[in-house]
Amino acid sequence: MEQEQEKLEMEQRQKTERKHRGRHRSKEPSPSSDDEEDEEDDEEDVTSGFVACERLLDEEGGDLEEEEVLMGQGHSKIGVVPLLLFAIMQCDALRPSDGTFQPSMDARLCAITQMASMTPKALAKTFAPSLSLWSIKNDAPILESLPLSYDGILSAIDGDDDDDDDGDEDKKTNNFDEEDGILLLESPQCLTLFRASDLQNIDFGRDGTARLDNSTGKRKPVKIGSEFESTILSALNGFRTSPPQSSELEGFLDQKKGGNLDDIQVSPSAFLSMLLEDKTTFTGDRNFIEWKSKIAELVRDVVEVDDDEEEVVKPATGLRRFLPFGRK
Repeated sequence: MEQEQEKLEMEQRQKTERKHRGRHRSKEPSPSSDDEEDEEDDEEDVTSGFVACERLLDEEGGDLEEEEVLMGQGHSKIGVVPLLLFAIMQCDALRPSDGTFQPSMDARLCAITQMASMTPKALAKTFAPSLSLWSIKNDAPILESLPLSYDGILSAIDGDDDDDDDGDEDKKTNNFDEEDGILLLESPQCLTLFRASDLQNIDFGRDGTARLDNSTGKRKPVKIGSEFESTILSALNGFRTSPPQSSELEGFLDQKKGGNLDDIQVSPSAFLSMLLEDKTTFTGDRNFIEWKSKIAELVRDVVEVDDDEEEVVKPATGLRRFLPFGRK
């Protein structure tokens, strides 16, 4: 009897210990979705050959220009850094202010504190708007990522084959109805839809003001498909504070027979003001391309080997051995 009693007590203790271990494991934090995505990104980098620690700047036999190599455009993650830095320079909380907009020190510190609590992905999403082109008929993206510059958008939509450098007229590689294309711009400041056809009908006055030719008259209602609607709603709910026009956009999507896009579409001037790559800098650069060229030249001055100053040929070390130019 005593042995059976001891055996029962032992089994009871083991059950209790197992319960405690299960509770302890359930309290351990599970990996966040961001961590899982980062791990997936790292795995993709390994399989594609672009690993940050190896400093591979371009594929073997790649056709990137020297400036693109210097700006890390051959790397899937590093390639976004120049635009992100340019976007940070445009942040009102960090850049020198002039004119009528003078944020207080409290406002600056509040914004900087918010930035410090954000993940890199959230920070990039806050600074740099995303722009995509969707087809209404097919309810699918035509171009998932567009440059944030007026000329860059037009070139991407037209599909200009401008890499041949043969002096001939560029070929058009994108064949779609312009009336079918809708631009979706996502940012905390503004989330808006804009007709692709309207972008090509913008007239610029002498004062630089963008105006739209309204000779088209009343246009047909636009019915947004389920896939496009899901993307819009996800963008509306993806920020800590909903962007302006959220209620107007939701009302537009709720109309079963389609709504009038002109009722919610912003003016051409407002849309163009969101194109980050066309912004000037306080250092005098006219746009992102000019700023990027200047930075690329500064980087090249640091890493390029000057043959005139070095009489003895030394083996390339450090970053120089990965560059496709410089000492041969």
